[in-house]
Amino acid sequence: MSIATWTQTMASCSFWLTEDFFAHICSLSQSLIVTSHIFVSVVQRGKKRVKIYGSNDFLKLYPNPLGYKGRTIQSQVDCDAPDLTRFPEFQHTTCYECEVNAGEMLFIPAFYWHQVTTVVNTISVNYFFGDRDGRCYLAKIMEAPRLAVFTHWLLNIVEQNRSFKSFERTLQRLPEALQHFLLKQWHDTVAPDQLERLVRIVLDYLQLQAVPPVSAEEHDHQAKNPVPLKIRGLRWRKPT
Repeated sequence: MSIATWTQTMASCSFWLTEDFFAHICSLSQSLIVTSHIFVSVVQRGKKRVKIYGSNDFLKLYPNPLGYKGRTIQSQVDCDAPDLTRFPEFQHTTCYECEVNAGEMLFIPAFYWHQVTTVVNTISVNYFFGDRDGRCYLAKIMEAPRLAVFTHWLLNIVEQNRSFKSFERTLQRLPEALQHFLLKQWHDTVAPDQLERLVRIVLDYLQLQAVPPVSAEEHDHQAKNPVPLKIRGLRWRKPT
């Protein structure tokens, strides 16, 4: 493996260590979430219990309202003790459950719901990645059934930015902003037809017919790149 490949791989992985005195913090891993990347978890020591729900069941797991903080989509359902009065469609989901032991690896597709629970003190390495090709990954997630999940994920980030004054300038250069955002997320080059679809998705959500014209202020301060879309609340954690 070349140094460049090793560096890129290490930049997309995370190291998890749990001990008894981390119990309160690690209870966060029991949230049911959707990540925007392919997820591989390698357990070095200990054991994890994992529940997975496919993209077809996305809405039946009641994602949080648009604008929720952070990179992931989080479910309102406690899948270990679901309230079927509030979340009746949850009973129609299909759950795949397994345990991942030391020396084992679990592959979770992008935009699948998953809940990871640490059973005992555990050391694991998690890898998050997209696709080696410059356009394949985005093409895959823009197909059913992943498209509905990806759309929710993208609009959640749009809503995170909507209350900021800078969003007006982002919107005026929306196609460029989306191109830069997706390139940063997955190193994917957006094809013209993909970009057209994504712009339309955002505009429809905002109830706009077209991208607003560039204002005099944006024209005067126009930089090489547009004001970026940002994932807000990355350091925020849901209270337990």
